[in-house]
Amino acid sequence: MDIPLALQIVEIIVATAALCYGIFEHIERQKLADVLKAFTQAAPGDVAKIEESCKWAWVSARDALIEAAKVPDSQEKKDLLRLINQASSHAEASQKMCVPLFNQLLTLQQAQFKTRAIVHPHKDILELCIAESKNAI
Repeated sequence: MDIPLALQIVEIIVATAALCYGIFEHIERQKLADVLKAFTQAAPGDVAKIEESCKWAWVSARDALIEAAKVPDSQEKKDLLRLINQASSHAEASQKMCVPLFNQLLTLQQAQFKTRAIVHPHKDILELCIAESKNAI
């Protein structure tokens, strides 16, 4: 009779260990889910801020182009205009790439967590965040 009792004790120990391991794994997955959720809520706001900065860079390059056009014709002016034109093109391209990235991050968040929340200190003044909040209503 000692052998079945010993087996029962071993079964209880193994079942308890398996339960503890299952609880541990669940807690670790929950922590990972919390980190992913925090990232997917913060990243769209950061992308919106980058998009706004790119817009400002484009405006600054446009203003520099207007001022550079006033400089008398020379090789330096041609080089300056070329560089400013490149800067404005790069700023505009970067701005345009931010919009799909912003939407992809929100789509990832919605697929994973069934929400499109944005956590950012400037979300009330960033154009992409404002447009998203209007679409969500």
